[in-house]
Amino acid sequence: MQGIGVTFYFVDENASLDVTGNSTKLSAPTSGPYAGYLIFMPSNLPKHNISIASLDKNNWSGVVYTPSWNVEIHS
Repeated sequence: MQGIGVTFYFVDENASLDVTGNSTKLSAPTSGPYAGYLIFMPSNLPKHNISIASLDKNNWSGVVYTPSWNVEIHS
């Protein structure tokens, strides 16, 4: 999977991210309201835990702003 100029915007507490496998190349937009943000979410959501696995062969470029997630990365 490849995406250029991508922002994942998680709007509520039911949002989650399931990343498994390898060979993803994602980069944040360079202009617009979310320039530089690869992942963005509001800061007023309830806290919850997520786990991301197998990032060793993935290439992400941009800010991952997830103030409502406790992120655990396994790689």
